[in-house]
Amino acid sequence: LVYISSTRYPNGQPCSWGTDALLATRLAINLHNLARPEAPLSLLVFEAAGTTTPPLLRRVTASLRGGAAAVLGLAWSNVAQDVLDHCDLRGAAALGVSSAAALDDPATYPSFFRTGYSDLRAASVLVDNVAQTLGWNRIALVGTPDNAFGRSGIQGINASVGRKEGMEIVAFEPFAVGASDADLRAAVNRAAKNRPDGYIISAPGPDTRAVLRAAAATGHAPVVRGRGIAAPMWLATEK
Repeated sequence: LVYISSTRYPNGQPCSWGTDALLATRLAINLHNLARPEAPLSLLVFEAAGTTTPPLLRRVTASLRGGAAAVLGLAWSNVAQDVLDHCDLRGAAALGVSSAAALDDPATYPSFFRTGYSDLRAASVLVDNVAQTLGWNRIALVGTPDNAFGRSGIQGINASVGRKEGMEIVAFEPFAVGASDADLRAAVNRAAKNRPDGYIISAPGPDTRAVLRAAAATGHAPVVRGRGIAAPMWLATEK
């Protein structure tokens, strides 16, 4: 089995959920090998750190040509699409939690099996909860359209809000992955001028945390009131 690991973000920061997923997969394989010693599995791990390179794609293809039965660990949307588009799967299955809506098309990606919600489904659930539980009508959306994960979430949230009567996105502030603190503070201030009921961030983990730091620096961080409900409230598509 080939495993595309995500234990680091592209900027080198540790990615805890990627590390947890790799450890869980290794544990599952060890348990299988204990129970089925006559049919052992092995795991060949390639670290992608949220991006792909031609050498990585060549190594994955070589492993598949050497008889690997499946590609696991496809968590980053851009990594999953690169592997599926550029590697010869040779009939092998590809499994992962990658949430890009483009991977929903079975005609284009017949070998991909998702182990979690797609961004479109997750966005629909998020918007439903925002409408029913929090009573939001005016949403400020902040995200990274130049990143596959951020872009897919932005598209899903826009589509879901568009189906809700009385709900609207009153501000959309796009920003680049790795944007400066000054740029993020400016984006938060522009969004706040529209007086939204709440904010939704669609961006990778480090960028989501950077937006929340910008909110704190500009006086728009959540403040606990009443029964503990934070206002203004910030929600995020990131895990």
